[in-house]
Amino acid sequence: MGFYYGKICDKYPSILFLMGIMCQVHFKKEDLAFKLFKKGADFGDDDAIYSLAMCYFYGKGIEKNKDKAVKLYEKAAVLGNGKAMLSLGKLYEEGNCVDENEYMAFEYY
Repeated sequence: MGFYYGKICDKYPSILFLMGIMCQVHFKKEDLAFKLFKKGADFGDDDAIYSLAMCYFYGKGIEKNKDKAVKLYEKAAVLGNGKAMLSLGKLYEEGNCVDENEYMAFEYY
């Protein structure tokens, strides 16, 4: 099974993100979801990177680390992830974890 798992994930890394969502939402396995998001993020999947940021921001499956979450939101936003852009816009608008900056909020919104 490991061989096929690796081959599928190499070709379709977004499957790791989907498996992570399934673990997080349906099975309530936050730690396993975190590991799957991390592996998907290592492949450069923007949804996995965004979900990994959410894990760090809210402390789901890992200890809270909002600085790391912001960096991951930025990485996902650079890759075109709209949810990450919206999250960053809100953070900059409210001055939450970053310096309040209306210009940056507008750029991300």
